[in-house]
Amino acid sequence: AGGSAEFCAASGLHFRHLQEAAALRRQLAHYLARSRADWAVHDLLPAAQNPHPDNPIVDMLRRGAAAGWADQVARRVKRWEAVQTDTSNGKRNRAVRYISARSEEAVFLHPNSALHASCPDYVVFKELVRTVKRPYMAVVTEVEAGWLADASPFLCTLSDEAVQEPPPAYRPDRDAVLAWH
Repeated sequence: AGGSAEFCAASGLHFRHLQEAAALRRQLAHYLARSRADWAVHDLLPAAQNPHPDNPIVDMLRRGAAAGWADQVARRVKRWEAVQTDTSNGKRNRAVRYISARSEEAVFLHPNSALHASCPDYVVFKELVRTVKRPYMAVVTEVEAGWLADASPFLCTLSDEAVQEPPPAYRPDRDAVLAWH
């Protein structure tokens, strides 16, 4: 893919998935070049590819994920808010948990997730993978809390005035992210 595994880990990307996407792009370029005599493969694949997109591009992609999966938002539960206890053996669970906006269910980042080390406050996810141990979010992207009102106005209730504190927060009783405006 042209990037490094370290960059992918730092950016919350899966290196293997990017390698597969680059291979697919090369394959499609070859098919297009064969189907059109006036196209050459080198015209379809830029010689100097930028493996590290600029921050505005990354932000636009993350905003797109927030808009596309607006109903699949999860908020990280702060340690002082709740401490999960495993009822089977009475021991504390140190896993960072999230609360899904769709339900009041606790969901988790998989330990192999690129975001597992950073544990962002808000994420969007494509699906939940239920294991014997717990439900894990799959295809996870970090989003900013302030983007949620723009990405999904139909899921947000806004007040008249904008204020800085408190920050937007998920309210399970209303099943909505509340931002104070």
